[in-house]
Amino acid sequence: MEKPLASIKEFLLDILFPKSCLNCKEEGSYFCPDCQALLEVSGKQFCPYCTRMSFDGKTCISCQGKAKLDGLYFAVPYNHRLMKRLISQFKYEPLIKELANPLASLIITHFQLLEKPPSFLEKERREEFYLIPIPCSKKVLKWRGFNPAEEIAKELSSCLEIPVLSDALSQNIKTIKGKKILLVDDIYTDNSPMQEYARILKEAEAKEVWGVAIARE
Repeated sequence: MEKPLASIKEFLLDILFPKSCLNCKEEGSYFCPDCQALLEVSGKQFCPYCTRMSFDGKTCISCQGKAKLDGLYFAVPYNHRLMKRLISQFKYEPLIKELANPLASLIITHFQLLEKPPSFLEKERREEFYLIPIPCSKKVLKWRGFNPAEEIAKELSSCLEIPVLSDALSQNIKTIKGKKILLVDDIYTDNSPMQEYARILKEAEAKEVWGVAIARE
């Protein structure tokens, strides 16, 4: 009975509090297609460390000595006003969990626009990969009710058919040996926790570790 009750609750909420676009206020969704088009999704990749343009997204040769990530995918620069607002309302009050879908779709569009498409877009290569969301603390998880990185990873998993290992960094680290990891977070910064988690995954013998983010600061 749990699923029908959840559906009824969602139906009633949609009637009493109809969804409207956070930008233009048009009813129907929290981020309408017209406003999604206002964000110019990147079709290029850059070194995660020095920001030099990279044809295949890999960390450039001069940065490989300090590199923990093998490369980085991000859809939109974080300095865009609309991007900042969306991520803020996804992670902080009013905590709109449903934004995970349109935000993840920006990442999918980024993958599709790249001059050199990622190998995991090929169905026969997907078994090489795992999606691993950056964890958040128990205190933050209890307050928020969900992990934003995990919600993005789930949406990507649904589209790419790559499994999500939500507990790999805490309990099942051995499962990633020899695998290629897509380490998922909402924002990538110079001090991103991706760096430390990439180190942990490499020490656990992950074959490759790539960062995946909605935006780069």
